Order: sequence, then C-alpha cells, then structure tokens
Amino acid sequence: MPFKNPQQEAAMWAKAPDVAERWVHEYGHAPGYHDYRKKHPTHKKGKKSKKTKADIAIDLLVLSEHLDKNNFVKLAKQIDDIAIKIAQEIVENENTGTCINCGNLIGETVKCGSCGFSEEMLCPSCMMKKYNGNICPDCGDTFIY
Repeated sequence: MPFKNPQQEAAMWAKAPDVAERWVHEYGHAPGYHDYRKKHPTHKKGKKSKKTKADIAIDLLVLSEHLDKNNFVKLAKQIDDIAIKIAQEIVENENTGTCINCGNLIGETVKCGSCGFSEEMLCPSCMMKKYNGNICPDCGDTFIY
C-alpha cells in the first residue's frame, strides 16, 4: 500500500519506521515528500538534555576548583556555598520522599518483576525517562507499577 501524501509518510516514519522503510523500498516516497521535509524539519539543532540538581552541583564544584587555582578565592567561595545549598536540598529531598530529578512527591515506586530492581529516589515518570521506557537495565524484563 503506497503512501497517499507526504504527511502520512512523515507520520509513518515517526510511529512505525520499519513499516515506512518497507513501503519506501516497495513503492517509493510519497509525491512531494522531500519538499515537505525541507519545510517541516524534524530534528532541532542544539537540543540539550535536562541536567539534574546533582549534575549542576558537580559542575559548580569543578568551576570553583578552577577559580580557586587561578586566585579567584572569593568567587570560588561563593560558588562553593551555592553548591553546598544545592547538595543540602538534594539530601532534604531524599529524606522527604521527593524525586531528586524533578522534585515531585514519590507516591509509588516502580520495581522490576524479575530481579526487583528499583530506584527509590526517582518518581515513576523520571525512572521511565531514565531507562527509556519500562525495561529493566539489569535483567531486561518489564517494570511493575
């Protein structure tokens, strides 16, 4: 079954790339598909991943060390203080049952059905984002909610 229009082909590449690849191989691209892709690009340049608070605190400590080595002691001390505040906030979140990534309350934990793997400090949505869906990094089985 060939593509009817370029929008359908673009949607097929996004949702079912294996089917789209087979259709392109059998029937070719939809008429006007390449022009459509030029007008509607899918990849955005410069997209960055979201840093956690712990990543930011580590970056600040590295910056502080660099400033301290170059004799900017006062500025290094101020940055150290900010990094310590962030670290204290992370520890408080661990004690109160909030996600260390997004800060939301952790109402339920996600565990692996086979091996019992779980991360206690991540909410279910952040855990799914971290492990790309619901597959356990240890055994490859699915997580249980």
